[in-house]
Amino acid sequence: MNGVSMSSPTRLNQDFASHRLVMAEDEWRQVVQFAVRPTGDVIIGPTGVHRGPIGDCVLVRRLESVRIEQLREWLLRWRDLIIISRQDPVAPQLLTELICNAGATHRHRLTLLSLGHGSSAGTLAGRRWLGGAQSRLESLSIVAPGMPSWSFTESTEELPASDVEGNPPERWSRTSGAMGRKAWSRLQTQTVVIVGCGRSGSAAAQMVALLGVRKIVLVDHDRVEQGNLDAMLGLSESDVGRYKVEVIAEQIARSRSDLAVTAVRTCVENRAAWRHLKESDLIISTVDRDAPRWLVSRLATLYLKSHLDIGTAILEENGERIMGADIRLLLPGGGCLNCVGGLRHSADALYALRAPERALQRGQHSEWHEQRAGSLVTVNAMAIGCGLQLWLDLLSGRLSGSTWLRFEWTADGHPVTRVMETTPDAGCLVCVDHGLGDHVAGDGN
Repeated sequence: MNGVSMSSPTRLNQDFASHRLVMAEDEWRQVVQFAVRPTGDVIIGPTGVHRGPIGDCVLVRRLESVRIEQLREWLLRWRDLIIISRQDPVAPQLLTELICNAGATHRHRLTLLSLGHGSSAGTLAGRRWLGGAQSRLESLSIVAPGMPSWSFTESTEELPASDVEGNPPERWSRTSGAMGRKAWSRLQTQTVVIVGCGRSGSAAAQMVALLGVRKIVLVDHDRVEQGNLDAMLGLSESDVGRYKVEVIAEQIARSRSDLAVTAVRTCVENRAAWRHLKESDLIISTVDRDAPRWLVSRLATLYLKSHLDIGTAILEENGERIMGADIRLLLPGGGCLNCVGGLRHSADALYALRAPERALQRGQHSEWHEQRAGSLVTVNAMAIGCGLQLWLDLLSGRLSGSTWLRFEWTADGHPVTRVMETTPDAGCLVCVDHGLGDHVAGDGN
């Protein structure tokens, strides 16, 4: 299959060739405020990490403004830290001298970021300190409206990045025209992972492919059944018995010769699938069980990923049909599925994830027709389209943060949209570990 690959576990390369820095919107606001109006000598905070095949990605967990004399205390308490200073001119070696004088040793894994001010305003430079050796940061990405990012191609980089030049190919003229060239060019660089490739997931895969993203990863262990033929787009009867991810991968690969598609024939509970989620820009979950939804939410929180969760339901109650959909686009620091809206049976989900193989199932088992009346491709497509539009608006900077939409149909057949509350729970057991990355999840293989 042209453009389609099948996934298998790989051993991570420990000789890191590049280093990337990622932070959420709240932490970036602190950096910007510090650059304009410093409240201390430096800002500092603990970091997590994702170790990838070609380098590591440093994840900023939180930041505090401190005085220089407090650095030693931080270095004694933490091994993984980011330290940010203001300089004119920008000179990263001065920050290196500062941390050495404060007691940095070979056991520390430090990220050093220098912000220009005065005559150097609008520039920054970064270094990575590992065991006393230094290397340059390759890029800085912010998980926030507009999804800004910068590459450190030289010793310093100007902010903000310049607008995209040139016209897009004719194939993408309407999409880029609707989004704006800058936002669409950013979309072209995205890697999207879709967990759950049934009715809603297949629609998500086709729409994402047509938008123009760089890479799509499909995660699902199920095979096509007769009951899928009425709502999974593009299926034929000959596909029954095949893996869903393989069928969908073939379909979307035919639509674009430049699209990289990876079909992962396993469930998301399998650690072999985790590395794909870690390396994504957006994770879409369209599953109908709480256990995988909780796990996807957990991984998105640990690795500072945007998470789009979509669920639809058509029920029968007292002879009346009830239709609805929940669409939640959650950003790091803006809550997770565990605290924004919650899960129906979170305790059962955790039990299912932690229970040994062949353990007794917790809770009462029920078939799909005992839980809901059925499913409609129209409702699924509407929910997927709305969810993906939220993501496009995030890339363009129109969406201000985490968003939860609920669709409900009235008894007379009219759809009603409600914007739901997305305030994170300060005591959420998932959110408390945001940004820890491999320190909690390991390498995923």
